[in-house]
Amino acid sequence: MKNCRVGLVSFLMVLLLLFSSGLAEAQKLTIGVPVDMETLDIHDHQSMVGEAVAVNIYDYLYFRDKGGELQPALATDWELIDDYTWRFYLREGVKFHNGEEFNAQSVKVTLERVAQDSGLTNHTHYSTIEKVEIIDDYTVDIITNVPDPILINRISRTGSGMLPPEYFQEVGMEGFIQNPIGTGPYKFVEWQRDGYVRLEVFEDYWRGTPEISEVEFRVIPEASTRISELLTGGVDIALEIPPFEKPRIDSRDGKRTIDSPTIRVMLLYVRLMEGYPTEDLKIRMAIDLAIDRQLIIDEFLEGAGTPVRSRLLPGAFGFNERLYDVDVYNPTRAKHLLREAGYEDGGPTIEIMGPHDRHAVDREVLEAIGAMLEEVGFDVNLEILSWSAVTSRVADRDHSEVRWANLANTLWDGGLAVDYLRYERSDDVIGFDSPEYSELVLAAAQNMDLEEREKQYQKIAEWIAEERLMIHLFQLDTIYGVDESVIWEPRVDEMIWVYDISLDSED
Repeated sequence: MKNCRVGLVSFLMVLLLLFSSGLAEAQKLTIGVPVDMETLDIHDHQSMVGEAVAVNIYDYLYFRDKGGELQPALATDWELIDDYTWRFYLREGVKFHNGEEFNAQSVKVTLERVAQDSGLTNHTHYSTIEKVEIIDDYTVDIITNVPDPILINRISRTGSGMLPPEYFQEVGMEGFIQNPIGTGPYKFVEWQRDGYVRLEVFEDYWRGTPEISEVEFRVIPEASTRISELLTGGVDIALEIPPFEKPRIDSRDGKRTIDSPTIRVMLLYVRLMEGYPTEDLKIRMAIDLAIDRQLIIDEFLEGAGTPVRSRLLPGAFGFNERLYDVDVYNPTRAKHLLREAGYEDGGPTIEIMGPHDRHAVDREVLEAIGAMLEEVGFDVNLEILSWSAVTSRVADRDHSEVRWANLANTLWDGGLAVDYLRYERSDDVIGFDSPEYSELVLAAAQNMDLEEREKQYQKIAEWIAEERLMIHLFQLDTIYGVDESVIWEPRVDEMIWVYDISLDSED
């Protein structure tokens, strides 16, 4: 009997150890984000938050590492057959979350959908793809309709996450977005709009099982609420921390902030067509020269930014160093320009539309810009809305002559930064109708001579800066609030790649 009791105790101890081990391994990460995803259709959104979630569900053929360098992912290698044909060799043994095998058919279904459906928001970034030819189960040729020197960039970003062809055909897109399936490190569980997105670990992930078992992206629009949730343990990572709140977090035991540069530029879109005061270059110059970028960076961003005159930042192809870390602030010249434009007793009335909840200090920066413009003579009407209201108004072409925007460059290329100004792209949004500009942009986009192409983008960027076709303000750094248990180094592209995050279970 004694031996039986000893055996039973030993058995229970083993069960307890196994159970405790299971608890230790089941780690959950909660991330507080300021805005929700737009959709679970990976081809029909342009949201950085959307991609930060989606990158955990889907894989790309190639993937950028923390330093922005392209690395093999679902494709192991590629070669350029000719100016129109890129051959990709695919990784074998990769499974989708439902057990379906990743292969050449996945590439064909995914890329031909986004390349051929002009109604998708990502279509413009993939419209150079004519078709995908299957060579064998693990080899494909992507054939373009024009020479496309950055195809490798295109298949390494949002819009190119691989779809499971059998499942996709079975349920259709409507069914798919209810239960999306990818090959990424995490499986979709649930999306409560304006509430949260929940993911769980995919144990058969081809890179190896992630350390964190569950992930929840919680939508918390107010920065003060995100910080409170961080301080009380409701979230482990909080995005978009206002710079002035850093001491509050850093002084709390077990919490810290992390500053990280981004590939995002804050800028003002201006309408260039007839009927708007911003049609006049002198008015646009006056707006540009009236804004003290360095003061905004110092006062509202605690120094976490860099004045710029271009969307092309260091690391992006076509970067022009003459347009980086430069502030053209000159309020005296701005006043003279208004008089030269015919406004003797003050400038014209202009309306500026922007959000109060997309980034940490949007409202404060918008109000500062408004005050600076009024200081030189403009009559400014600020329209500060929610981010969702701004995006809706932009989609409806219903906004004023000046619009606040924050734009990343997920292609890491000059083409993304300059193409939108072509009249064929922006027409009644911007209204810049210049055949010469369009010709230069298209020539650079199709130039396979990379050295010459880089100079083309540098020249175009100078044209945009001098003509104030957009008014660029500053490169944005971002601040994360983090629990000390989180072992993580933020990425410059703002992707929350949970596979690289771990939790210190001792904290």
